[in-house]
Amino acid sequence: MNANLVTPVIDNFSDAKVNGLINDSGDWDHEVLQDLFLPADIDRILATPISPHIKDTWYWKGDSRGIYSVRHGYHMLTNSYLTVDPHLQFTEWQRLWVLPILPKVKNFLWRCMRNVLPVREILKTKHVWASGGCPFCTYDRETMEHHFCLCPMVNQVWNGSIILNNESLALMLNRVLCGPSLGEAACMWAIWNARNNLIWKEVTFSSIGLKQQVASYCELWNLNYSKVANTTNVVQITSVWVPPQVNVDAAIFSDGVGYGAIIRDHTGRFVSSQCPD
Repeated sequence: MNANLVTPVIDNFSDAKVNGLINDSGDWDHEVLQDLFLPADIDRILATPISPHIKDTWYWKGDSRGIYSVRHGYHMLTNSYLTVDPHLQFTEWQRLWVLPILPKVKNFLWRCMRNVLPVREILKTKHVWASGGCPFCTYDRETMEHHFCLCPMVNQVWNGSIILNNESLALMLNRVLCGPSLGEAACMWAIWNARNNLIWKEVTFSSIGLKQQVASYCELWNLNYSKVANTTNVVQITSVWVPPQVNVDAAIFSDGVGYGAIIRDHTGRFVSSQCPD
C-alpha cells in the first residue's frame, strides 16, 4: 500500500500539524477530516489508532519493537535499491563479506554492486561534470561494465575471455562468487588502481604488469587472509616453550634444617642439583 496520502496539499495548511485533526476527546475529528481530505484518505486516517495519553515517539517501520538498528536499515536500503533498479541484481552479499581479501577491496566491490563507484557515467548521474570516456581506449562512455570487462585493453588481463557473457557486472559477480573468486576480485582491484594511476598520476600500465599485480594480490591475500594461513599461525603459536622441571624437598632437624633441589630439562634429563654442605 502507498503510505502517502492522495489528497492535494493546501498551501494555507502546509505547516499544519496532526493534532489539529484531533478533537478535545482525543479522537479523530470527522468534520475536519471531511472538509480537508478525500474519502480514500479519510478511511485510512480513521484506521490509524491514536492515544492522547501516550507521548509521541519515533517508531522504526518494519521492526516489531519499533527500534532502529544499522543491520535492519542496511537490509531495507539494499532490498529497496534492488527492487527499484532491476539492473542491479547482486545477491551474494554474505559470500562477498567472507572473501579472504583486504577490507578496502571488499568496500570497493560493495561500491561496484551499489552502483556508486565514481566512473564517469555514474558521476554524470550525480550531476558531477566529467568529460571524456574510457581512459584506456577510444570508447566515448566509461561504464563499470566497459571499464572492467569490455574494454579491449583490460580484456587482456582476463586472458581474452568473455567475462560478462551478456550479463551485468552484478550478475557476473553473482556467478563468480559461487566458485573460486579470488582471481576475479584481484583483477578488478588491479584494473581500478591502474585507472586511477593513469588519470591522477599519468602512470601508464601494461597487461603483463597488471597480470603480475593480480598474481601478487592473490598470493598476498592467500598468505594473510585464507583459513589455511590462519590455521598455520595458530599451530605455530600453540607450540609454546615447555619449562624445565624443578623438584625440591626440605626437612627440619634438631640442630638445623636441610633442603635439596634437582633441575631437569623439558625431556626429563638431569641438568643440575643443589643441597647444603
